[in-house]
Formats: sequence, structure tokens, C-alpha cells
Amino acid sequence: MAARDRRSRRPGRARGPAVKTLIAVADIERDRAVVQTGLALAGEDDVVLASVIEVPEDVTLAAAQPQAKQLRRSLELLAAEVAPGRRVRSLVTVARRGWDAIREAATTERPEVLLVGWRRPGWDVLGLTIEEVLRDPPCDLAVVKGAPARARRILVPVRGGRYAQLAARLGTELARSSDGAVTLLHVAGRNGSRGRSPLYQLLGERAYDERVERLVTRSGDPVKVITDE
Repeated sequence: MAARDRRSRRPGRARGPAVKTLIAVADIERDRAVVQTGLALAGEDDVVLASVIEVPEDVTLAAAQPQAKQLRRSLELLAAEVAPGRRVRSLVTVARRGWDAIREAATTERPEVLLVGWRRPGWDVLGLTIEEVLRDPPCDLAVVKGAPARARRILVPVRGGRYAQLAARLGTELARSSDGAVTLLHVAGRNGSRGRSPLYQLLGERAYDERVERLVTRSGDPVKVITDE
């Protein structure tokens, strides 16, 4: 195991590069924590709340416009309640299939990350299951469960690949918003290298972020190591 103690930090809560965030809101009350997480990640960057009214084939899309106006107002009220004074855009689409509209919004808005609220396996979210959403995401995507925006101690398991940088970035930005700290964890094979920490190799300068408190490399079963940590 390799660990690094927290380095000295400058006072204050200066933010690093923010994350342009698109938030898929399927249920306003249920997805409140998802919105809070998106606002924490975005810093001063753009936040777009995207929601969809699904209309069956035997009903015209125009018939749902009054409902769309009401939903847009509800999203604006939610944003004002969760983050007073923040500039948050709301995007409400009337469509036949909810996830198709979210995919189109991701293409138009070009976010750095799309947030979706967690649902149990097999449960519907805007016309698809979480498994189907993850199988073919329109952009980098994070599934939010619980209320991570309030977390102070954040564990980020890093396996490698194209999502390693994204995972580390989301973790450090959440920590920055809550004045918290991050542990970056890499689970190596049982015969893993004892040399320089693979976390530096996987993350580069991201491993030196001021919010990173510990760099940990352990070997063993990933599920058990993460649970123990």
C-alpha cells in the first residue's frame, strides 16, 4: 500500500476548472440530490436541467405544451431553492421517448458530463433502464445515488482507461465544493508493481490536486478492498 498525506493548502475555497454539466431530471423531488450534485460539480460553469414530457403516439405533441410550461416553471423553482442566485438554465422537451430527447440535448449542449439519477436494475428512467443508458451514453455520464454533494470524505476507485481522469475530476470538484478531501484508490493485481504509484501514471497532475488527501494502491479483490477502505 502506498499513501500520501495531505499537503498544505492555501486558505479559502478557490475553485479549479469547473465542469459544464447537463442534468437529466426525470422526477423533480426524487432527483433533487442529482441537481445539488450537478451544481456542486459545475462551480461557476453552465448548468442545464433537462426534463422531458413523454407523449404517446395517439396524442399530438402540441397538446402537451401547457404541461411543458408548468414543468419548466417547476425546474426554475427547484434551481432557485437549491442554489439561490445561481444561473441555471432549464430545458423541457415534449417527445415520444424521453431518453431520445436527453440524447439530443447532450448533442446540442455539449456538456462535459451528464448526470442521471440512479434507479434499481430494470427500473425505467425516461424510457430506458440504467443498464441501457450506460450501454450507449451520449457523452461522459455519471449515475448519482444518494447525496454526494454533501460528502466531506470522498473515495474514488481508479481502475484506468478513459474514465479514470473523469472519475478523479468529479471527486475533486465535489470535495472542493464541500471543503472536503479525496482518497484516490487503485486496486492492483496481486503481483502489481512496487515502484512508483500507478495513480501517478494513470492520473498525472490530477493526482496532485489540492483536494487529494491520500493516494492508495492495494492489491486483492477490488470489491473487498473498496469496501474495507
